[in-house]
Amino acid sequence: MVFDDLVVVLDDCAIARILVEYLLGTEGIATRCFETPAEFFEYMKGHRPLCIILDINMPEMNGIQVLAALSEMDGAAPVIAVSAESNMTIIRAAIDCGARTFIPKPFDPERLLRNIREVLALSAIAAPA
Repeated sequence: MVFDDLVVVLDDCAIARILVEYLLGTEGIATRCFETPAEFFEYMKGHRPLCIILDINMPEMNGIQVLAALSEMDGAAPVIAVSAESNMTIIRAAIDCGARTFIPKPFDPERLLRNIREVLALSAIAAPA
């Protein structure tokens, strides 16, 4: 298992992936983006990122289903869920399935960065020496 020093983005929207990758790049945070859950899970077979940014509304397999699958993986990274659909049912489902937090789209860049920094700081504390 390779523990990657980066943030993974899983979002079917190309613009969202590009924006998050650009935003994190300006902060010196390495990013790897995936359009589909199939690509993402193929990567996850041998890698563990520091954090996952996960869109909830995707075709094929939605973010709640991805969270459920991640919960069965050893050492899965903390997840920040994002979605244009931000009703309480969706938010509760994401949190109940393991998302650390939920950020509605369009997201505030500072809020996203703040949440990522918090997750990365906790990952650094929890990392084995």
